[in-house]
Amino acid sequence: MARHDTVTVNETLISQFGVVLDQLRETIEGIPADEWVRGDSGRHTPVRQAVHIIGGFEAYAKRSAGGHFRWGDRWGYKVGAFRAAIPVEELPDQPAVIEYLEQVRTQVDRWLGGIPVDRLCRPRHVASGRFHSYLGRILYLLRHGVLHLGYLNEELRRRGIAYTEFR
Repeated sequence: MARHDTVTVNETLISQFGVVLDQLRETIEGIPADEWVRGDSGRHTPVRQAVHIIGGFEAYAKRSAGGHFRWGDRWGYKVGAFRAAIPVEELPDQPAVIEYLEQVRTQVDRWLGGIPVDRLCRPRHVASGRFHSYLGRILYLLRHGVLHLGYLNEELRRRGIAYTEFR
């Protein structure tokens, strides 16, 4: 029987989150600068959608005292209120958002790499009541990122702008 290298659960999770973050980065880099802050509504502005995805990854990959998710401060605003709060002229440019993405990627990799496999499915109390295990929280976060990347790509497709294909 041939011997195969094994991949850990943690490495697999890091890899799958990496695919989503790679696709998001490619999408951000491909958006024309004049389309970056334009949208029919605040929700469909590429910059706001991108920051929402990254901010979700940031919040769910760390915890505050009391078990509540913490939304980071960026550009003088709470990321959780980012989609509505920041006036268009104050929105960050693409290089700033890519820098944020890479900072959060490091944080997510560290978080996913540090969860003991035997704790992934162990029942645990979570303040929101939404997740009953680390694995539930991880899978929710991955689904959330893919969903919003899909929203962003659909908006770009609607405008005739190149977008990344699902992989």
